[in-house]
Amino acid sequence: MSKILMILMMISSFAIYAETKTAQVAAEQEYDWSFVPEVVLQIDDFILKKEDLILKIKEFIKCNEQQCSHHHSRELDEIKEIANGYVTREIDKNIMLNLAKKIGIIPSEALVLKVLLREKSTYTPERLESFNLFLKEAGVTEEEYFKEGMKNKEIQIKLAIEEYKKVAIIDKIIITEQQVKDEYETNIAKYTQKEYLSASHILIKPKGREKQFHDEAIQKIKAIQERLKNGEDFAQIAKTESQCGSSIKGGDLGMFERGKMVAEFEKALFKLEEGEVSQIVTSFFGYHIIKAQKGQEYKVFPLDEELKKDISIDLQYKQANSQIDNIIKKEIKRRNIINNLN
Repeated sequence: MSKILMILMMISSFAIYAETKTAQVAAEQEYDWSFVPEVVLQIDDFILKKEDLILKIKEFIKCNEQQCSHHHSRELDEIKEIANGYVTREIDKNIMLNLAKKIGIIPSEALVLKVLLREKSTYTPERLESFNLFLKEAGVTEEEYFKEGMKNKEIQIKLAIEEYKKVAIIDKIIITEQQVKDEYETNIAKYTQKEYLSASHILIKPKGREKQFHDEAIQKIKAIQERLKNGEDFAQIAKTESQCGSSIKGGDLGMFERGKMVAEFEKALFKLEEGEVSQIVTSFFGYHIIKAQKGQEYKVFPLDEELKKDISIDLQYKQANSQIDNIIKKEIKRRNIINNLN
């Protein structure tokens, strides 16, 4: 999915979250905020005050915890790191926005619509499908989503900066065929699809090391083997009998890279066709019955026109990011920036 669309998705999601959660922030874990000065940052007429930075940090922590589905206490050093990161991004944003405005790129609803429609027109069928799936999961139409994005001031600023990067920097970088070829050959691993396996299994573990426990486990796995031969459903048996965490998913282990499972397991799996069930397999963990699923074969992607285009864009962005870093460093020296957090 394109960088522009990702920006819209991430900022919109955070904005919706922050709007509903900001009122609750004050009730969460408190920290010693004495390290934050009353005036944190001043760039020309822009001022970031202590209370604004604290609120942004709390919103960030709250949003991060919602995405990770867990809460944990944070040390003061981590809070300081978050604060410094936010201030650095504010400096970069202010500098880039100022440069955008100098060449007539102004944050506005019209700019957001222009950029989004242009980006959408370049989508491949796969990207378009991904975008439509996102809309479906969010429960909004494309028109509603674009309108919401157009009204969001943060999105207007972000896309104005992205438009400046495109017009003033990225579009001026010419990538040659030889550069693309060199990148492909030098970093061939990036353009190689690794071999992945996929399987379900039923695992019976001996209750101890003694022979009697192994005999009991073998009897149980043999009984399961007979049930499978008689036509019982593999997934249902795995749910009720397997002694592996995958049992809740009917024994499904998902996709895993070749070499990540124990040797006995993989050796048996490689002998199976898709949908075929193994004989009893013994490993360090116990006794398995494995069902092969569709995996992903190893292959090197050919350097076709589509991949050439993707590599060219990646190289453009890599060069652009280097130029942007240098521009920001020069602007920091030139402009009157007061960062009191350091």
